[in-house]
Amino acid sequence: MLKITNNKDAFICPHCGNKLPWKELIQIHKKNYQIVCGHCHTHLAPKSIMSFPWGFLFGFLGFVVPAKTITYLYGNAWYGLIAGIVGGAIVVLFLIIYLYNTTEFIESF
Repeated sequence: MLKITNNKDAFICPHCGNKLPWKELIQIHKKNYQIVCGHCHTHLAPKSIMSFPWGFLFGFLGFVVPAKTITYLYGNAWYGLIAGIVGGAIVVLFLIIYLYNTTEFIESF
């Protein structure tokens, strides 16, 4: 996975030090969500999660702005839809990489 920070504690189990699977990023935004380490079976919770307004802002900038801009410039809604989908996919990719490199966990009881 691409490293964007030097944070050595990101997305690892604080109990055993093993990396956690990146697939857990899909559900990490849920309130009171816990991850179980596959190696030591410790229940873990993220120290902090990204708030909904940030996700809404990034979604708006990644999908709506490119779609409306391309539709305005070219006068074609299909080009706008494609630009919005590509922009949204890029934003989601960057958010996954960012969250994987910055999320730290604590033991949950």
